[in-house]
Amino acid sequence: MLVCQGAKEIGDDGRIKLEINDGEILLLCKAAQKDDQGRYSVTLKNPKGSDTAHINVTVLDKPGAPEGPLAVSKITPESCTLEWKPPKVS
Repeated sequence: MLVCQGAKEIGDDGRIKLEINDGEILLLCKAAQKDDQGRYSVTLKNPKGSDTAHINVTVLDKPGAPEGPLAVSKITPESCTLEWKPPKVS
């Protein structure tokens, strides 16, 4: 089995682990980083031939801090409405 991200071969390295269970291939990455994002290819080979599948991986993260200014409106004794700009995308 060969798993690649672009031209870079992926293997068990302590952070990324490959598992094969009942015909499923699991690529586990518990500490994903933004540069893990991209197109992955999995190639399986046996004496009868080979086949390749492709997947796109998106790494999501907690959002950054909201951008100001903070706007306060609809103020009542029990509540208010807060508005701000979304966080910058890194």
